Amino acid sequence: VAQGDLGTLRLVHGAYLQDWLADPTDWNWRVEPAAGGASRAVADIGTHWFDTVEHVTGQRIEAVFADLATFMPIRRRPRQAGVEAFGKTEGETDAVSITSEDAATILVRFAGGGRGSCVISQVSPGNKNAFSFEIAGERQSLAWQQERPERLVLRSREASTTLTRSPEPRPGPGVPSLPAGHPEGWSDALRDLFRPFYAAIETGVNAADVREMEIAPYPTLEAGARALRFVDAVLRSSREQRWTRLV
Repeated sequence: VAQGDLGTLRLVHGAYLQDWLADPTDWNWRVEPAAGGASRAVADIGTHWFDTVEHVTGQRIEAVFADLATFMPIRRRPRQAGVEAFGKTEGETDAVSITSEDAATILVRFAGGGRGSCVISQVSPGNKNAFSFEIAGERQSLAWQQERPERLVLRSREASTTLTRSPEPRPGPGVPSLPAGHPEGWSDALRDLFRPFYAAIETGVNAADVREMEIAPYPTLEAGARALRFVDAVLRSSREQRWTRLV
């Protein structure tokens, strides 16, 4: 993408689908606005889709049109405290009204003229951590799925090619740390995220000094604040049923 092989950005679509809150008896602190905030699915996992597609495309999302859905307005809260994420509720429960969203469908507009859409859900049976996106430019498209992280599909009108990680070892520790054929997982991503963060502390070189959409080695406080602006725009858009700009 950075080399311009795809051409001008046209369309981006994808999803982040989970099923761990698919039943009315599924409970977690995230469903409580006092603990998790006004947004749930979008704030919890939708922000990852938003941040990733901005990072990969190198373009900012400037406006959203969102439709939020709460399919289970009543959930069963366990009287026993301490239900962990992805765990099941056991024992006696109380009925509780739910106001945060189970899922969202969101249209997006990029500052460069591209368009996009995503589906965010924590109630889609059979999906554990199905994060995916496809980017279509004027010449080529590429697609990636988090559950198959070492494969990138590159498409053109003539052919489709599945690219895998290069077998050539990298000099010294880095990203990725393991040789090709040794898949790295979600927890490895956190490790690889903290390496440059600790290096910045040690050297005094701050990623916040990287301006605009240039690739920084780790997300900054500004990136976190921007994710919150995305969530706020989604909530306002769904409530007012209109296109809403990120401010």
